[in-house]
Amino acid sequence: MSIILTKKKDTSGAPSASDLTNSTGGAELAVNTADKRLYTKDSGGNIVEVGTNPSTIDILRVNGTDPLNSTVAYIQSASDYTGWTASNQSFGELVQNTSLKSYPPTAGGSWILIAGRSINTEVGTNDTITANFNFVYNDYSKMTKTAGSTSDIDRLYFTNRYTVMTWEDPNTCKQYVGHVDNFNYQGIDANGRTSGTFNADAVALAPPSGGTQTISFVISSGLTIQPTADATVNITNWYGTNPPNLRFINSGGILNSSITTATFFGTSPFWDLNAAYSGSSVTIGNLYGLRLTAPNSQTNTTVTNNWGISQEWADAKNYFAGNLLVGTTTTPHPEAKLSVSGGGIQYDEYVSFADTSPNGKVFTITGGSNGNSAYLELEVVTYEGYRKEVFFFYNNAGTWIGNVRSTATDGTAPTFTKSANGATITVTVASTTSYTPRMVVKMTSNITVS
Repeated sequence: MSIILTKKKDTSGAPSASDLTNSTGGAELAVNTADKRLYTKDSGGNIVEVGTNPSTIDILRVNGTDPLNSTVAYIQSASDYTGWTASNQSFGELVQNTSLKSYPPTAGGSWILIAGRSINTEVGTNDTITANFNFVYNDYSKMTKTAGSTSDIDRLYFTNRYTVMTWEDPNTCKQYVGHVDNFNYQGIDANGRTSGTFNADAVALAPPSGGTQTISFVISSGLTIQPTADATVNITNWYGTNPPNLRFINSGGILNSSITTATFFGTSPFWDLNAAYSGSSVTIGNLYGLRLTAPNSQTNTTVTNNWGISQEWADAKNYFAGNLLVGTTTTPHPEAKLSVSGGGIQYDEYVSFADTSPNGKVFTITGGSNGNSAYLELEVVTYEGYRKEVFFFYNNAGTWIGNVRSTATDGTAPTFTKSANGATITVTVASTTSYTPRMVVKMTSNITVS
């Protein structure tokens, strides 16, 4: 075996070819104390750095307390952070790749570049695993606080995973997605088993030819069912999250699929408010299933059409198990599922509302064209009396003509005064104001109230 002789260099840079020898009698190894690197001379007389492709790694330091000027990676497990002076310091694994990139040309087709860390882990097995609950994690991050005292750390904030992209040059960013979590499932029901829960940002189900997928719960922003050939996909519950995207793509054969319940925006099927342990007491002041608050300010901003909730599918049913309150937060009468305050209800062209200040109300019909009509039903009850009248109006070549078709009175009744026929007709209500009089109105939508 040949003899290895060691030399050293205390200045930065590789040794020259004349500094080292490589002969049948032995070779020399050079230690660079400034760069912390090893060099030797190969059989061709060339100075080479010792290691496998070492130029890609400046240093790998384990359990250090003062990392060197690493440009690629180092790993530390320091426990004393009191000596650091920078406002942002890494004491774990650091990967830096800050050089200007040269990307491949696009003429040959699209490509994907992984500029940071790439993990590809095979998780297949020949083992039989049917007992207990067993989990496989491809990437696991855990923070713990089990040591230390109960000292006041009010201004110490923790984030388990923090990602940021900073775009500092004046170019245009076409697209940025902070996190992508896709689950592509090409398996089938096997061994008498079906699938439980698939939870990812996007789930794609692509069973092979003749295969069947049976899944209890799919929780995802997007769900794509795209078999490669004749296949069956059965989902009991799909819960979509923002923004939901449900697609069936039948490009490779006959698709037989069923989804028992599809929910675009829904709570988890496992949530409850059960504090079952004896002596427990739980109080929730306000529980909002969906809450859309008003903006803090709207200075110099105009919203042309402001829709809090827009349900635009005419074939869809809208279901409310509890009470529906409009314009009020007060629980209505137990018999009233719909409670409206400060306004009326319109169905088709008819508007209905109630009022506790009928005195001086003016109902106006104007405009329109020949052959138009209008309907007004007024009912006012006061402490002194009652009146109900039904008016019918019709437009004759631009002139509105009104008639009273029904009248009922009692006591000292309020009065409804109709103006003369013309391009505009008004009906004015006069009543007492004591003891909160009540008025109920039903009218067509072409009548205004002032």
